[in-house]
Order: sequence, then C-alpha cells, then structure tokens
Amino acid sequence: MSKRTTYKSIIIASIVLGIFISLQLKSINIDNNGMTTSKKGEQLASELKSLKKEEEQLKSEIEIIKERIDTYRGIEGDKSKDIIKEEINKYEILAGYTNVKGEGIDVSIQTLSNSLETDASSSIVYNYDLLLSLINKLNSAQANAISINGQRIVADSYLHLKEDNLYINGTVIKPPYVIKAIGNPDTLASALQIKYGIVWEIEKYYNAKVTIEKSKDIEINGHNKKIESNHSNANE
Repeated sequence: MSKRTTYKSIIIASIVLGIFISLQLKSINIDNNGMTTSKKGEQLASELKSLKKEEEQLKSEIEIIKERIDTYRGIEGDKSKDIIKEEINKYEILAGYTNVKGEGIDVSIQTLSNSLETDASSSIVYNYDLLLSLINKLNSAQANAISINGQRIVADSYLHLKEDNLYINGTVIKPPYVIKAIGNPDTLASALQIKYGIVWEIEKYYNAKVTIEKSKDIEINGHNKKIESNHSNANE
C-alpha cells in the first residue's frame, strides 16, 4: 500500500471517528433531559446493572435450553411430543401471536390538563421514545407479553409519528396510554419505579401522571395483523 493510500485511510478513519464521537455527545445531551450529571450518572449505572442482570439471565436460559435438548434426545414417543408441544406454545406466546392471561401490571400514562402551556418538547406524543424506553424496561424485567392501548408488542412492532398522530402496528394510539405487561408484578413494577427512572422522568419533565397497578388478572390479546413495512409507514 502506498503512502498516499495510507494517508487517505487515516483521514477517512479520523472523519468517521469524529462523526461517531459527535453523535455520541449529541445523544448524551438529548438524553439528559435537564437532569444533573450526578442524577444521570445514577440512572445510567442503574441501567447498566439491569443489563448485566439480563445478560446473566440469558446465559442461564441458554444453559437450560441446552439441558432440555439433551433431555429430549433421550425421550421417545408421545411424551416427547407433549414436551415439544409445550415448548412450542411457550415460544408462540413470547412471539406475540397467542392470547395471554396472567398476573402482571397495568400502567396508565395520563396527560395532565392543568398546564397552561403544552408544547412539543413536553408532550409524550413527540417524545415517544419514552414509551419505547418503558417497554425496554419491562422486557428487561422478564415480561412475557406487553401491549399498548390494546396493541400487542411483537418483534416487528414499530412506533412512529405521522401528522401529529402516534402509530403502533399501523394503528393510531392516543392518550391516555395504557400499557399492560404480564410477568412477576413486583419485578415489573420495581423496574419502572426505580429512583430517577423512566416513570420519574415522565412525570417530572413531560406533564403526565403515571399510575402503576399490580394485578392477578391481566389479559393481552395476540397480534393477528400483518405489520406493513416500517419505512413505508413512516415515510408516507
């Protein structure tokens, strides 16, 4: 490789690195949402701890699955079919296409009406990444199923804003936002109510009240519609 080619490669790499760093700094600035550095640091440390816990849980689940596979290899006949059917049913539920009923939490995000001024910067609609963050928290807390305003969250679900309306799975959703999650109620609620967490952020900066109720009887319908192309929906 010539010196000229080497210099070009170095310049290109430097430009890419500079863009990456600037985007990272911009992201940090946006995500702070007015919080002090110390508070943001506490939130990030908490999220890191949560991610590490999730990683350990996933590693544990992988080991369990490996053990099950070894077990299935040694089972024959109808018993093997029943076990496999049970596993298929389990993953159909996780995929989101099966109705689910069980204990969990009911989260309501109600926009307050006593504010004299409401602009885009303080509206949940225009900051719907907060809803995505909340869903991620529930997933990290091992939620088996999640829905927003009756719309089941599946792998291909896409939340986007179009003409001042918020869409999920091709359907308009409007406040109040009711999020249902099935799983351990205490674990799910704790994931949202952590100090300086997502609920605290929504209530402090986005003119909304968040109510979390634990329940033994949460019902979430399966997703039964084909989701159209994400990009085509967003760009129409």
